[in-house]
Amino acid sequence: MNKITLVIGSNKVDNTMTIGYCKSMATIWKHPQHGTYSAVWQEGNRQRRKSLDTKDERIAKRRFREFESERLAGKIIPLHDSTSILLSQFQEELIGHIEPRLSKATVKTTVTALKKIFHYIGDIKLRSLTTRHLEKIMECMIADKIAKPTINKYMRHIKMSIKKAIEWEYIDKFRFPKPFSLQEQIRYLTTEQLSALFSVINDQEFADFCLFCCYTGLRSGEIIRLQWNDINNPQGFIRVRSEQKNKKEDRTPIHDAALAILGRYKKDIGPVFKFKSVHDISHKFKAYADMAMLTGCRFHDLRHTYASHLAMAGEDLKSIQELMRHRSIASTMVYAKVSPDHLREVNSRLNYGFEPAVKK
Repeated sequence: MNKITLVIGSNKVDNTMTIGYCKSMATIWKHPQHGTYSAVWQEGNRQRRKSLDTKDERIAKRRFREFESERLAGKIIPLHDSTSILLSQFQEELIGHIEPRLSKATVKTTVTALKKIFHYIGDIKLRSLTTRHLEKIMECMIADKIAKPTINKYMRHIKMSIKKAIEWEYIDKFRFPKPFSLQEQIRYLTTEQLSALFSVINDQEFADFCLFCCYTGLRSGEIIRLQWNDINNPQGFIRVRSEQKNKKEDRTPIHDAALAILGRYKKDIGPVFKFKSVHDISHKFKAYADMAMLTGCRFHDLRHTYASHLAMAGEDLKSIQELMRHRSIASTMVYAKVSPDHLREVNSRLNYGFEPAVKK
């Protein structure tokens, strides 16, 4: 008789079950950051995990018992039988694999991207997936008027997922369709456009949220997750936590204007701003942008505005790279051509200091 111990986080719970099957023990695992529960078991030399879709310990235990009964009854397809794995089964295993390793935002986008497969072609067998299927998904998203940059983002996450399936030897080599070609264009707001935008925002804290981005270049998610103990950590700098996009802890200097904004909300603990959702910030910003006749403007354009105005002020690109926290200078080079008027002005300042004599 095998004994199954329920493990929650790193602590064992005094709750055991005996099963009359010769199979490996399964455990309940609690994600240390997200607080969600999963069933974890060993299959050969590989660990498998299935989310129990709850943060409630009592519900997790009940769902674990139901799942374990199915597993021990042979209703869960083993890994070696890869020809029978459905896309939904692969997604479940993939999410269990990446959830402890990647950020919440990356996991969420991966789930959304994989749902596009189910929506457009159904829950087919993983081995049946072809390049044509992915091309069809891209065509359907275009028909549904999803923006090409968004489609490319979803396809990157689908590509990452399929590469993991190849790595796990579920499918063979796969040819991926080419992403949509996009004309690289940085959208930023001029001083006049910024003035028009802030003249229509009637929510003071949201206006401060936007202005804070203009003076720091932080992403919306980074500002949402800012805590008061991140300010002046160290003195004169903002700590950008490791769960952000670049997966490493950073520091960025605080502009005097940003400090003045923070002075209106000074507390000792907790989040700096009240906003909790990147989606809500995006939706709210677009509504104000439309009111200001800035159709198509996104909140992220404020980050571009920060870097673009630094470039137009003549700051060197290496410094802008550091302030934007870009890993590669190539990401910063796009700001070198932000304003034709600025380039014309720079060009007009060229002076060699002499007029060469022309031989007649």
